[in-house]
Amino acid sequence: MPPGKTQIVTAPMDMMIREGEEAKFTCTGTTDPEEVENLRISWKKDNRTINYELAQRVIQNAIDNSLTISGTMYLDTGKYTCVASNGLDFSEASAQLIVQGQALTIFAQKLSVRFNKVKGCKNGTDILYLSAKFGEDGWEHGSRR
Repeated sequence: MPPGKTQIVTAPMDMMIREGEEAKFTCTGTTDPEEVENLRISWKKDNRTINYELAQRVIQNAIDNSLTISGTMYLDTGKYTCVASNGLDFSEASAQLIVQGQALTIFAQKLSVRFNKVKGCKNGTDILYLSAKFGEDGWEHGSRR
């Protein structure tokens, strides 16, 4: 490692989990020995610093700097970035989290289901929109997620 160069040693890894499960990303970094006391690990989601007061299910462990998301939801899907910084320089590494929705089983006669994925929400996430058709009466709008 060049002197003074902050680097990621252990990068977070991509993961795919089911909705409701816990996701845990790990990350470690290193820097010049003279700056090691200033080394900090922080996390971003989709290139935005995580606000832990708003994202109450998301916790950064103060001891090992891991990031844990409890009770995951589809909206937690995204790119999570670990940032190692000493105040003078920094290094980043990212991983993708994919949260799969719960399976839905419906037993009914003459039932049609349509899913639409809508992009471009204010917070940068997608909406999964469900419509269901019962019989011949037409489409009944369902839930948004």
